[in-house]
Amino acid sequence: MFTTPGTAYHALSRLAVCVLSIAALFGNAAHASIIAYDNPTGLSQQNFGNLLGLEFQVNQTIDITALGAFDNGIVTNLDGVTGAGVQVGIFSNATQLLVGSAVSFNGSNFGTQINGDAFQAVNFTLSPGVYWIVALNDDNYNTGGPPNTGTTVNTGGGAISFIGTGRYGSGPTLIFPDARDVGAFDHYDAGTFQYSVSASATDVPEPASMALLGGGFFGLMWARRRQAL
Repeated sequence: MFTTPGTAYHALSRLAVCVLSIAALFGNAAHASIIAYDNPTGLSQQNFGNLLGLEFQVNQTIDITALGAFDNGIVTNLDGVTGAGVQVGIFSNATQLLVGSAVSFNGSNFGTQINGDAFQAVNFTLSPGVYWIVALNDDNYNTGGPPNTGTTVNTGGGAISFIGTGRYGSGPTLIFPDARDVGAFDHYDAGTFQYSVSASATDVPEPASMALLGGGFFGLMWARRRQAL
């Protein structure tokens, strides 16, 4: 069956719209917030009440979109062991200094609850390197060393890695914990965070996508040229 240039042009136009829609869908998915340590509810709590830190490595630039504190699904636990509330921040392993902003939680200022954690929005970027998510005065859970089978950890497709064992220290302020613990990399439920892969790291189209888009637009130009003849 013979297809007129006009028909081919309209078909290729629809194809281009579909390709661009799919590309936008994948781009939005890449930038969606991911919970690094997704903690459950219904756990026994340690009531440590001091500093607890978990180590992670950033492999490609990420944007921190929220900081979270474990509350076991009960927001009044965010008053903390001492009643002074819970503080959470991210520290650089290299400098032992706070990166970006910290957040404070209590039973009436908890933000958004997701499973066993409460989250408050922040906005800062972590470049590749090693960092610690640190919580102060959290009514935490502790496996005692073994891997934390209840917590789901999310690498963002390799954007981050979970490493090390953990750190602990004494308050009363949010600082880098001075003592190295033993055990699995995720054996505390205390501080957590949400992140997305930075736009600068994901906005370069993959070669296959570029080829598909290029082929589609080449076809459009060919159809328009045929129609003009």
